[in-house]
Amino acid sequence: MMLIGSIELRERPLLVAPMEDVSDPPFRALCKRYGAD
Repeated sequence: MMLIGSIELRERPLLVAPMEDVSDPPFRALCKRYGAD
């Protein structure tokens, strides 16, 4: 289990984030393709 503030993430959560000024457009395109908000 992992806690981020008051948010509890269970069972090996997958966390992804873009690298600043390197992968923003490709990262956002992938997120959109796979249904991220």
